[in-house]
Amino acid sequence: MEQLNTIADQVNVAKYKLETSLKRQCDYAGATLAATKWLAMAHVHMDNTVRFKKCKQHLKQYRYRVLEETEKLTQFLIQLDYIEANGMDEIRIKRKRLVQRIQALLDQADALRHKSDRLITLFALIMPESPTLKPSSTESSINSNSINLPSWAPQIHMDQDQNGILLSIDLSGVENNQFDISVTPEGLLQIYGSKYPLQVPSSTDSFGHFDVHQYFPSVLFDVDRINYRHLPNGYLEVVIPLLPHASSLLSSILDQTQFQPHTGIVY
Repeated sequence: MEQLNTIADQVNVAKYKLETSLKRQCDYAGATLAATKWLAMAHVHMDNTVRFKKCKQHLKQYRYRVLEETEKLTQFLIQLDYIEANGMDEIRIKRKRLVQRIQALLDQADALRHKSDRLITLFALIMPESPTLKPSSTESSINSNSINLPSWAPQIHMDQDQNGILLSIDLSGVENNQFDISVTPEGLLQIYGSKYPLQVPSSTDSFGHFDVHQYFPSVLFDVDRINYRHLPNGYLEVVIPLLPHASSLLSSILDQTQFQPHTGIVY
């Protein structure tokens, strides 16, 4: 019965999240799409590439959060399968009611997923594939070949900061408008963009698309206060503050975090 009560509490949390935050976020995602389209039309002679990229990333992040909640609900059903009533009607009835509640919540989650899919499809339909601003001959050459860039893994260092963790990422040669950084409410930090080749080719020149992401659980880190700065030497410094109760765990967190240097992905 104790395990049933625990699952019931977790289902209540999932229900609240689906009916409040995820529902509001769906409306916000739609509003973001509409606002991005309106701003692009209002600034038709400007390069809206960064604006489009942020909008698309926002839509994908919302879909990820919906899928994450769906996975949690599915896991609850699996856990309930292992709970036996052993002839106790109270357990059998409560388990049946929980299954029915979870199935109803899965239907709600599926409806939100369909909405997120439609928003992503709509984005592809109404957003131009390339900026309307006419580039210079050099920029045109770079942009036309950007899809052919290889994958590139920037050098990454993790150190202890007085407030938590400091990520230092070597983005030398990457301009501010050539990368984006985002973080979800759950703590998924993502840094992605492109480093273009030098005008004069060099055997030591490294370039390509990069995508660095790391999960900093919101139960340990103050994700609302994550901040960053792009230094003159090209390094991007990201500070991820720890919550007060987690400060004693900092050493073990650093020991357990590993980098995959060939992909640029942080695990």
